[in-house]
Amino acid sequence: MKNELLKGMRFTNIDDVRAAVGRAIDFYNNERPHMSIDMKTPAEAALCVGEIPKCWISYRENDIRANQTAFMWSKMT
Repeated sequence: MKNELLKGMRFTNIDDVRAAVGRAIDFYNNERPHMSIDMKTPAEAALCVGEIPKCWISYRENDIRANQTAFMWSKMT
């Protein structure tokens, strides 16, 4: 967010910083689509039920699922 929305901005007081960060957070959460949540905004994704498809492969999530499956199989045997 810093590089994408605040880069190059100069501030003279903390109130200006707070206002700019607030606008950046609002944009990030309500207007900017994210590949990690199927090109939805975080606000849209929060309303979804169940797993949200991704526009990329999450090797971390795949590893977590594989370990959970292996753990469940070990408990069954």
